[in-house]
Amino acid sequence: ILYGCDIYNDNMYVFDISDKTNPTVITSWPGVPHAHSCWVSEDGNTLFTGSETTGGHIMSWDVSDFSNIEYLDEWMPEGGEEWSAHNIFVLGQRLYISYYVYGLQVVDISDPENLELAAFYDTFDQETESIYNGAWGTYPFFGSDNIIVSDRRTGLYVIDVHNDGDSQMGDINQDNDINVIDVILLVGFIINNSEPTDFELSISDMDQSGELDVLDVIILVNLIIES
Repeated sequence: ILYGCDIYNDNMYVFDISDKTNPTVITSWPGVPHAHSCWVSEDGNTLFTGSETTGGHIMSWDVSDFSNIEYLDEWMPEGGEEWSAHNIFVLGQRLYISYYVYGLQVVDISDPENLELAAFYDTFDQETESIYNGAWGTYPFFGSDNIIVSDRRTGLYVIDVHNDGDSQMGDINQDNDINVIDVILLVGFIINNSEPTDFELSISDMDQSGELDVLDVIILVNLIIES
């Protein structure tokens, strides 16, 4: 199956390319303004599209049945109505977007009916009137946590995306088991016995308050008891 974006007619296409000498159109559907980039979920059931135009939102579509493709949700950065996305890529439960003036935007696609921001890195903190300045490309497929982003004005970035969806909150030592060792590490951070890395800080902040405190310990302990 090949998905294609018809940017000048605001359409999406699905092609059968099982015979490479004779690709055929299975179906098409309208409603994606300036459809420029798309990527399918790893299970093949959801397609994500990006519009290269002002109001360039990201859309999710149920493509599990080509005879009945359904719109699920759409997303754009806060204040993004006058700006545009460019390219999108799916890796695991995250959608990585080079979003021009908004830099790298990472969206949680674990629930394709409820797209939510997971992480971001702004590569273009400048004034501009052009929707095409900023992050032009991104690439998440190195087999590591590193993501590269190319910005048309400010250069090339190598970024470690902490909230990549692979790590469970509270698993501070990353041994795939949340236990008393993680509690000890968290308490050590709070009483300044040790300094957390940026990643350890993000995965220890159980209540997402921006600070590590006793409430994070309580939530972590409860999580261990419940499991």
